[in-house]
Amino acid sequence: LASRSGDHGRTFSPPVTVARSTIGRTDVLMLPGGDALVLWIDRREPADGGFTAPVDARDDSGSIALRRFSRDGALGPVSLVESMELGRRAGFPRLELLPADEGTGRKAEVILVWRDDDGDRLRARSIALDELD
Repeated sequence: LASRSGDHGRTFSPPVTVARSTIGRTDVLMLPGGDALVLWIDRREPADGGFTAPVDARDDSGSIALRRFSRDGALGPVSLVESMELGRRAGFPRLELLPADEGTGRKAEVILVWRDDDGDRLRARSIALDELD
């Protein structure tokens, strides 16, 4: 669930359901303009052309999922961006914003960092912010 506040936390909008097949391990990245990018670990796996069915609760794999939560409370589509193991060794994926650079023409990117399947190395991926609309 997620909720927005327009008055610095005095009041909040009614909560909205961001995801239904999550196991948790969330992160939220505030974006320029006031939208938020929500990350969680999902029980589904990425598939060409859409989602696969939720994996069995005994399965050890799932996905890192992202979804935009706009200033006006609207939710964007869910993006399953990377497969990952669901065990605790996999840790907590994190997001960071790499702002646009007008000097070089580089567009804003989101940097995603997580542990690999055996939990020994960090992996990273950059995603253009405009791909997550």
